[in-house]
Amino acid sequence: MSILHRFRLIIAAANLLLILNPSLRATPVEFTVDETQSTISLTGNVLGIALQQQGPGSLNSTYFGTIKADLSGSQIQFPGGSVLKAQTNGVWSPGPGGTAGSAPADYGAQASLLGSVVKGALRNLLLDLTSGPLTISNNQFDASVLRFSFPTNSTSSFDYSTPLGSAGIALTGISTNKIVNGATLITVGDVQTLTIQVDTEFKFEALSPNDSSVHLTGKLVATKASQPAITSIVVKNQTVTLQVQGAGPAPRLDSSTNLTQWTTRNPTITPQAGGAILSLPANGPLQFYRAAK
Repeated sequence: MSILHRFRLIIAAANLLLILNPSLRATPVEFTVDETQSTISLTGNVLGIALQQQGPGSLNSTYFGTIKADLSGSQIQFPGGSVLKAQTNGVWSPGPGGTAGSAPADYGAQASLLGSVVKGALRNLLLDLTSGPLTISNNQFDASVLRFSFPTNSTSSFDYSTPLGSAGIALTGISTNKIVNGATLITVGDVQTLTIQVDTEFKFEALSPNDSSVHLTGKLVATKASQPAITSIVVKNQTVTLQVQGAGPAPRLDSSTNLTQWTTRNPTITPQAGGAILSLPANGPLQFYRAAK
């Protein structure tokens, strides 16, 4: 193949890839959090006094929502925009803003202070998830660099009532996860399952800076049906190498010279996390490619 023909092949394939996947480097995906498998427990303290449950199960909540990620070959990144929402698990004291009475809440806690019982309720808990690019190896990636945060539009609050006063504290800030080998991305058939072990702590102010904390531990499980996408293409030594995500370990590859008539090819397939690498001889001066399950 001449240099000119090879150049035309690269440009044509790249143009098609831009249509199928604008980034060429990463495939944006959205996982749906499985509430039946995603449970996070609350511990922590108010003014240094350890929190205990107000009633059975008041310190445990299930989670629902979505997790946004970018997948590229053997890497995953969480760009932000995830919605991790705690489910209301009961009616707990105090009321919103620390008012008298009780109201629905995601968590209900209490502690003994100066001979009195301190009540606390966590409401409207909403978290985001971000990270830089993380390498996936043997279906695992480092969970200790994941960052959980309260979005700027969050109404998450910790409402408490103590002998020294009552109030509602808006929860803000960012907290890094503490578990190193606690995250996996596994593909079985058409389904990808993302599992993240959670161990993260937020400090806040009741009476003085960082005198209280909310400590969340548990597990998030989210799934998505895989959608095939060609995320990269390289032409070298008359061999075309394509990286395919979301089509399982053995995707089908078709090629065309006119985007109308397609021929199924028989590439060499190397499975990898979340997809496969396909290699085949460069065929003709102009080729377009598409992948399917």
